[in-house]
Amino acid sequence: EAGFRRLDLKFLIPQKFRSRVLTALWLPKGMSYRRLHDKLKEKGFVIYAGQSRLAGRIFRVANLGNISAKTLRRFLTRLAVILRKP
Repeated sequence: EAGFRRLDLKFLIPQKFRSRVLTALWLPKGMSYRRLHDKLKEKGFVIYAGQSRLAGRIFRVANLGNISAKTLRRFLTRLAVILRKP
């Protein structure tokens, strides 16, 4: 959660209602889902699109499985580069 906040990403769902297996975040202004998805996929990460009225407005990150702290840091680093955040 803190890593997403450091990147100035906004959560779709208030903290008390968030899932432990899927995180939904608003796409930053000027960033398309397709670009974000494709750039992350080039680095070995897959994100998921928003559905229905949220298509093109949010992206989702699965938090399910054996995800190490190292992998999470690598994901956040790649995400920061794509979003052009230091």
